[in-house]
Amino acid sequence: MQDGEGHQEAVMRMVTSGLPSGLSSTCNLGCADIYPSNSGKDKAMQYLLRHFGMHQHQSVVMCDDDNDIPMSMIASHAYLPSVGASSMDEMLRTHPHHFTRAGESATMATDEILTKLLSSTRRRKKVLRQRMAKRAKFEQAALMPVDQNIEEPMEEQEPEPVEQ
Repeated sequence: MQDGEGHQEAVMRMVTSGLPSGLSSTCNLGCADIYPSNSGKDKAMQYLLRHFGMHQHQSVVMCDDDNDIPMSMIASHAYLPSVGASSMDEMLRTHPHHFTRAGESATMATDEILTKLLSSTRRRKKVLRQRMAKRAKFEQAALMPVDQNIEEPMEEQEPEPVEQ
């Protein structure tokens, strides 16, 4: 006999394996989510990235269950306040650089992740501001009139004789 979670997963696979074409499913908190194949969290994320003109490497997600896996694989990184399914444990094991699990639990886990994200965003903004300042300096120098950009040529001097 299978354990409770294993049995539940087997039942979910059985229920969702015979879906008609055009329907997809994921598991969420032990229940099957069944929806049109052209919808879902991953499709919503792809839409938002396109809508805001962003790239995948500019996105992160918070996730915890089976129905979040397709979306989490689109983002550059996924944060887990908790793990709601064995499949998420498997994702942590097989993609350790893509997923970060919170050290805290419950609402403190969400706070921990949000704090990490804000800190990371602040660091990235600081680096971006520094890069932009350097670029502006370079562009300003490039716009100077030519005679201000080039040093005065040195007067030609005759070479010193070499002693023999």
